[in-house]
Amino acid sequence: MTKCGEINMLKKAPKKAVAPVLLSSILDIFNIEDILKHAEPGVPFIFDIDNTILRTVQLIGSDQWFEFYLAQKQSEGLSIQDALSDALKEYYKVHNITDVVPVENKTVEVIQKLQKAGHPVFCLTSRGDGIKNATIAQLQSIGLSFNNGKFKDKAFQITENTQRSLYQGVIFCEGGRYKGPCLEAVCEFLDWKPKKACFVEDKKSYIENVLKSAEKLGMTLVGLRYGHLDEAIANLDKRVAAQQLQILQNPLIS
Repeated sequence: MTKCGEINMLKKAPKKAVAPVLLSSILDIFNIEDILKHAEPGVPFIFDIDNTILRTVQLIGSDQWFEFYLAQKQSEGLSIQDALSDALKEYYKVHNITDVVPVENKTVEVIQKLQKAGHPVFCLTSRGDGIKNATIAQLQSIGLSFNNGKFKDKAFQITENTQRSLYQGVIFCEGGRYKGPCLEAVCEFLDWKPKKACFVEDKKSYIENVLKSAEKLGMTLVGLRYGHLDEAIANLDKRVAAQQLQILQNPLIS
């Protein structure tokens, strides 16, 4: 056969189909029901807890209060380590006694709908496991449990001498910047690498952190940046927060 013939045969050979590349993305949503638009069969859903699933009934103990209090302590001259230690002390004190409510009236219903439809659903929180029992109790108080499916009765200490662990379907990360690495560690522990997942979180920076880990896991991540409480977070009343902290620190209450 001539070289010309070989070239003609190559030209006639059918091209192999190339699978489309699924790209990770970050989308803004403001109502919890919007996540159902992304509920493809079997796709796991990962939920942040604070300001995503639930919120405290008062300002003190909220994520925005914690950040305000931490900054305040640093402005008073404390080192970041001492300020963080002080803020966590008060934060833990609040969460061992506070009541919580769902962020939206439909929050619990939507999450339960995902669970009933067979989606793996679990939490990825910046909370440390020093308040893991309080956290589980808060979730139960609004009618939610994540201790099921692949996560049923699974417990795993992610790193020694830290408050990072998996417990009852909640991954405690002890800091938002550790969410990605903690997700990686839990997926390895469970020997589980889903091809795609949805992550519902109110902080874009934390979604970006998890996107990097999803790439390492070979996972397409749909980051749903949940902004239902954006206005409330931006308009933290510092005067009311200070009054509530004073009440908390009163010996008759604490």
